[in-house]
Amino acid sequence: MKYVTEVSLTLPPSQVLDQLADSGNYSEWMESLIGMEVLEGEPGEVGSKPRLVHKMGKREIAMLETITHREDPSGFTAT
Repeated sequence: MKYVTEVSLTLPPSQVLDQLADSGNYSEWMESLIGMEVLEGEPGEVGSKPRLVHKMGKREIAMLETITHREDPSGFTAT
C-alpha cells in the first residue's frame, strides 16, 4: 500500500519539521487517522516505531511506521 498526502504550510522550514515530527499533530495532516500508539523509541526521532490506525471507508487499517532519517531542518523519511 502506498499512502501519499499533500499539505500546504505557511511556516518557515525550521518549524515545519518540528510540527511534522510532533505526533500530537498527526491528525492535522492525516485526516483518516483515528489512533496512534508508539511501540518503540521517542516520537519523531530516528528509529521510533508508531502504530497508526486509519479509518478508510468502512475499514480500519493499522500501519507500522519507522522513522528512518531525520535531518533538521530539511526533512525526514519514514517507511
